[in-house]
Amino acid sequence: MSINLHNRHFLKLLDFTPDEITYLLDLAALLKEAKHNGTEKQHLKGKTLRLFLKKLQQERVALLKLQLMTKELM
Repeated sequence: MSINLHNRHFLKLLDFTPDEITYLLDLAALLKEAKHNGTEKQHLKGKTLRLFLKKLQQERVALLKLQLMTKELM
């Protein structure tokens, strides 16, 4: 069975079948091993990635940064 994830977005785990999740985990392990062995191919070199966070997550990050800054000043 061939798994094609082209133009798919990983928004939530329920969007993928168990076979697709297994494929992604196996791929991640292969990429990590290639990086460790020095045989990594730069597939995303020169490309732009975008990451969209929910507003609530951004607010949590901002609050955490503020808390850390406050502790550093004390």
